Amino acid sequence: SEAFDALEEAISEISCPDPDEPIVSPPDPLSCQKAQQFCKDTYGTNLATIATDEDRLEAIAILGEGEEAWIGLYTHPEQTNWRFRSGEECPSDSAYKCVDFWLYQLNENTALRPRCIGPTEQGYECANFKTTENGVDNDVPSEIELRFLCDN
Repeated sequence: SEAFDALEEAISEISCPDPDEPIVSPPDPLSCQKAQQFCKDTYGTNLATIATDEDRLEAIAILGEGEEAWIGLYTHPEQTNWRFRSGEECPSDSAYKCVDFWLYQLNENTALRPRCIGPTEQGYECANFKTTENGVDNDVPSEIELRFLCDN
């Protein structure tokens, strides 16, 4: 029947993520919160946990050079501790920054770290991974639509 043929054609266009890939990049950009919900609804996971050098190389391979994407590193605006949405433990000795590959430096006398949330340092509560610099920043407002990575 025509209905069956239409359904079969629609299903054939669906691409499932490779189960051997630890992270996936859905095709359409979304805001940070909508991206997190998409990961939950579609894969039953969270925005990607990018915690190691291997994770960063995987993200670069998926996204390509010159890209940035929402990842699962976040904080609440009134708190200063960053964490992963997946619940994975932070690899950094500092709970304040969670990972050691932040891109922001207040001045030459300070360590690389997240931006403070609010207008002073233009920091936001969702982290984004930047492939060109191979690190994370929180310099994009959470409602901006970016590519994103989901745990698989």
